[in-house]
Amino acid sequence: MRTCLKCGRPGPLNRDQCLYCGGELSDEVLESRGLKCPRCGNEMESMESEGVTLDVCFQCGGTWYDPGELQQSVEGALTNIEEPGKGAAASRVQASTPEELRYLKCPRCQASMNRKNFKRVSGVMVDVCHAHGVFLDGGEFEAIVAFFASDGQKRAQLREHDELRARESRERMERQKKSKDAREAFLHSRRGLVRHLFF
Repeated sequence: MRTCLKCGRPGPLNRDQCLYCGGELSDEVLESRGLKCPRCGNEMESMESEGVTLDVCFQCGGTWYDPGELQQSVEGALTNIEEPGKGAAASRVQASTPEELRYLKCPRCQASMNRKNFKRVSGVMVDVCHAHGVFLDGGEFEAIVAFFASDGQKRAQLREHDELRARESRERMERQKKSKDAREAFLHSRRGLVRHLFF
């Protein structure tokens, strides 16, 4: 494995640029440099959970997930639930709400992250850097697992399906209106030509 000199992420041996940030990959082993928590600025510590190495802040309870790690962690947590509808994951878990609502900086590239409603219908607002990963505040991981355990994925898919149908309907109506407008413009120009020729 090679290591990115810019963000510290691992990369394949057959590439020269990092797949995540475009930085240069090196064969040198970099000193482990911890990430700073985007919420409180505390040094985050690496921790193994559900077969994934995560960066956790023990000060505020936040966790950083590199691309793919959140999905893998959620899938691992869901396999530990005996029956959907029973146990802690199925109860209504409320994520902690930060005292101050602000856009956080990505701990890898320092760009402002986007705040998004996870799966658009979960009610769990997460901080996302499209290039480097997702930051969850304390309690948000449990709320996401509860969302999936209570058939939240089906609700998300239904909403996406409804939004797609609504968009297709709007586009169809716009095409029909443009067609009608074009027909009326053509007829208007024909009437004008007839008046010009005969009157």
